[in-house]
Amino acid sequence: MRGYYSQFPVYKKLQVIKDKTLHSPILCTPAQAGNGKTHAMPKTTSSDGLTAKQRLFIDSYVECTNGANAARLAGYSVANARQIAYRLLQRPLIAQAIEAGVERKLREARLQFIIDRDRRMGVF
Repeated sequence: MRGYYSQFPVYKKLQVIKDKTLHSPILCTPAQAGNGKTHAMPKTTSSDGLTAKQRLFIDSYVECTNGANAARLAGYSVANARQIAYRLLQRPLIAQAIEAGVERKLREARLQFIIDRDRRMGVF
């Protein structure tokens, strides 16, 4: 790193690596960066290729329909929640999962409406 901050010892120990999921540089120590072939992001844990944080973002977005709030609820940085939400919403896997979640929520709402209507009419 060059510039003003490179004179401080703590910044000399940091390396900038490319975050493969959010397409933005992140700072990490050489031990976290490994040999340059790995990155400091968590491994995907679900079968659909999403991390736990991304899955939590999707669930939060389906509930509140606000990207910044969903990012905050998922545990992303409060200061950069809007930008992170924008980047996440641009990813096709996340957009498809959100669309599926909205469809599921809509089906549940329709079913609940039918059940309530039938109860009022005395069918149940």
